[in-house]
Amino acid sequence: MSVAEPIAELDERFSSGGATARPWSDVQRALEQAEIFWLSTVRRDGRPHVTPLPAIWLDGRLHFCTGPREQKAKNIEANPRCVLTTGSDRFLSGLDVVVEGSAVRVTDEPLLHRLAGLWESKLNWPYEVVDGAFRERSSAIAGAEFDARGVAHVFSVSPSKVLAFGKGEPFSQTRYRFQTSRAPGGSRTVEVDGMTVHFLERGEGVPVVLLHGGLATAAMSWIDAMPVLAGRYRVVAPDSRGHGGTDNPADHLGYDQMADDVARLIDVLELDRPVVLGYSDGAQIALELGMRHPGRARALILGGAVSEPHDTYLEGLHSWGFPSPGEVDLDLVAEEFGEEFYRQTRAAHATIRDEQEWLGFLRQISRLWLTVPRYGESQLASITEPTLVITGDRDEMAGLDQALRLYRHIPRAELAVIPDADHAAAAQPLFWDATRTFIERHSTSTPATPG
Repeated sequence: MSVAEPIAELDERFSSGGATARPWSDVQRALEQAEIFWLSTVRRDGRPHVTPLPAIWLDGRLHFCTGPREQKAKNIEANPRCVLTTGSDRFLSGLDVVVEGSAVRVTDEPLLHRLAGLWESKLNWPYEVVDGAFRERSSAIAGAEFDARGVAHVFSVSPSKVLAFGKGEPFSQTRYRFQTSRAPGGSRTVEVDGMTVHFLERGEGVPVVLLHGGLATAAMSWIDAMPVLAGRYRVVAPDSRGHGGTDNPADHLGYDQMADDVARLIDVLELDRPVVLGYSDGAQIALELGMRHPGRARALILGGAVSEPHDTYLEGLHSWGFPSPGEVDLDLVAEEFGEEFYRQTRAAHATIRDEQEWLGFLRQISRLWLTVPRYGESQLASITEPTLVITGDRDEMAGLDQALRLYRHIPRAELAVIPDADHAAAAQPLFWDATRTFIERHSTSTPATPG
């Protein structure tokens, strides 16, 4: 998340009389000048892990590196939330700073080269950049951060909260809050790894994330459902990558890629193990989330999902105007969607500026839909979360066979079939009766222990 000037709040309970909030410029200076930080992470079994290491403040983020086999790397893989602390060992002077956030792997080579230059100039620790990572060159410093090949992965931490402790009279404790940008009506944006994500948010309580279908947006899909769920839950409904108000810095779309986006959004918004509900494409994303990021959600709801590219599914896409991966028949798409719905869909995608970009987006959708993976039984069996598989009994795209395959191979799956409903089953009241009951039962669930 890009760091703008945060809101500084003095905590008078832990500050001297007459103290004022420390300026953010003081904190930035401390982060820029510090050489050693203490990194706190959490092991898979919940025990804390703390280690000292160098870090570099650049572009509003802290950056550190670690060998992929180091304990901290293993901890971050399971839980990216962490804390970096720096300051001095003096009681009556100095400024201690605590930075909370989530660690994200850095693989962008231009950024890695910038960081390598700073590591060498500031710390006299020379690195070269190889295959999206650091590799140690000859150095007087021991290579403790590297594996046997001399390779280290680089991570960035965008602050979600910063605490600064001024020592010596006047003592002060200042909290800095980093806000997502907000628009009226619960419409917000946040920067996630260089991508602007637009999302809707309403309510308080256990978080529920709603993932919309392909070519739709959060507002198109969930505008009626959100007020109902928001009476009991904190509901977050993002526009998927390339859809609505969310841009797409990449030149392609993938369900695995979008599942990673959701995992990072969960981290950036600090959602505590949300229930993730996806429909159609949103269900494909939720399915990938369960496989790629086990334990990140407390439960999954998969509506209208497929687990393999079966003939009926592919024939349906061909009839909509998507004849082969990456190809699109615009006239046929407009005809099949209907003129008014097609116009509304085009207008809803605010980040697409002209017809050429719209065509490029539809080509990305064509490739995404027509190359849906076939998930093996062992992949489906790796999903540890309670999972509600829900489908219409007349769903022409996903269908009962696909729902049954998911139900039979996801270990903690439940099955709901909406009668007299096609691929638009999410518009039926029974769909929401089933999902609300499921969310209520699992909103206090604990993570499953892997076998």
